Amino acid sequence: MVKVLRNGKRGFDPVEKERLIDACLEPGVLVAGLALKYGVNANQLRNWIKLRQRRQAEKALTVMPYALSAFVRWLRQRRLRGRRPRRLVRHRQGCG
Repeated sequence: MVKVLRNGKRGFDPVEKERLIDACLEPGVLVAGLALKYGVNANQLRNWIKLRQRRQAEKALTVMPYALSAFVRWLRQRRLRGRRPRRLVRHRQGCG
């Protein structure tokens, strides 16, 4: 903990906060136990963990250029050669 403001809010050192989150992510560690030991609300600590995991997931998502399917490439090639693809014709079934 870094400081306590007049309104009671606490400011936490970002480096220590990350270390605490790392410690919580170790297998077999109880988040509530570490929160109690370091004087942090357990719900707040769980929220920090969730935010960290969300940030990591967003980093892992990379925008990849989409790959055209083989059909779309074939269709474009036909159009470039001046041929129009055949339209699919639906045949109506007779009423009877």
